[in-house]
Amino acid sequence: MAGTMREGQSGVWEPRVRVGRDPPTGKHRQISRTFKGTERQASKALAKLMTNAPEGSHAGGNKTVKELLGRRIDHLEARGRTPKTIDDSRSITRARLEPALGRVTLRQLTPVHLDDLYLSLLGAGLSPVYVCHCHAALSTVLRQAVKWDRIDRSPADRATRPGGMPPEVGPPDADDISRLIATEEKVGPDMASMLFVAATTACRRGELCGLRWPDLDIANSTVTVRRSILRPCPSSSPTERESGGEPRMQGRSPRARQGAGRRSTSTPRTPPSSPCSGRRRHRW
Repeated sequence: MAGTMREGQSGVWEPRVRVGRDPPTGKHRQISRTFKGTERQASKALAKLMTNAPEGSHAGGNKTVKELLGRRIDHLEARGRTPKTIDDSRSITRARLEPALGRVTLRQLTPVHLDDLYLSLLGAGLSPVYVCHCHAALSTVLRQAVKWDRIDRSPADRATRPGGMPPEVGPPDADDISRLIATEEKVGPDMASMLFVAATTACRRGELCGLRWPDLDIANSTVTVRRSILRPCPSSSPTERESGGEPRMQGRSPRARQGAGRRSTSTPRTPPSSPCSGRRRHRW
């Protein structure tokens, strides 16, 4: 590994070290630092720079974190990841990561940048679980940067992962569900029917929106989930997704039966149709 230094203004030195070639361009990469002191002190700084560079403490390109994050989104799309995965990654990137780290070059990025970001997000009132999602997104993109030979080590590996347990979820009991459905039935029967199906089958929102009349088997008291509606981002239209798989049966819990038995309801009207994300059957 070659290292040089030059003197600019009096007593101001610039140690420089070559750290290999940039894969896309084939050009030599080098890192440099500005140091003020004597020539002997500058020589020691150069030696330290040459020692640390192979460990990845300083190596990296001139690309910014924003450019890396954008390329990561393109990489996810090219690999055929689900719209929800891409949407979640894009949302965290634009809302939290780019504003805080977008202008920082990969060469300059350190674990301190990441730890400061996590503290600021927690200080802004965001939950530890959400901040952990931000850490996971950064860890993924920086690991990819290592594979692309942009950096030698990921700063996320040395950053402090936010702690904290997810909050306990307190689901409503059967009486609360019955009151909710009865109240909604007075103002929106269609929504009341959807709430009833959600409470008695545990379908996700996208699966509820994907139900059609052929999915309902009244004779056998089952509904088959064949599709799910996904919305990648607010500005785009819903995405229809289907994947193979054998239907599976899922019975209703006694408490769900108790809540459902206290009202009479019609079958929900036909929601938007689309192909499927797995198939499940729910019996009532």
